[in-house]
Amino acid sequence: GLQRLQVCYLSSEAQELSRSILHDRVLPFLEKQLPCVAEGLFGQASGLGDMAFSFSPKEPAVNRYEVGGEFKVHCDAYSVTVNVLLSDPGDFIGGGTAFW
Repeated sequence: GLQRLQVCYLSSEAQELSRSILHDRVLPFLEKQLPCVAEGLFGQASGLGDMAFSFSPKEPAVNRYEVGGEFKVHCDAYSVTVNVLLSDPGDFIGGGTAFW
């Protein structure tokens, strides 16, 4: 199964961690490593951290998978998707994410 937990209903610490991952890690990565992608997504390749941003409704969320759980193949209109593995990779077999 899949348990989906919207961060807005979790602790303020979880909410701040989500904001920090985007602001302090993802945006600087886009600026330094993928400036063309940043330009295409945000209309600028630098100064991304100075932009006002907000999360999409129901996002961010923590997806907790149990044996047999999956996130169905889908298309969405989100500008950025960030996946953070919270388990030790040795704790499970299988899994994986594909983008197309």
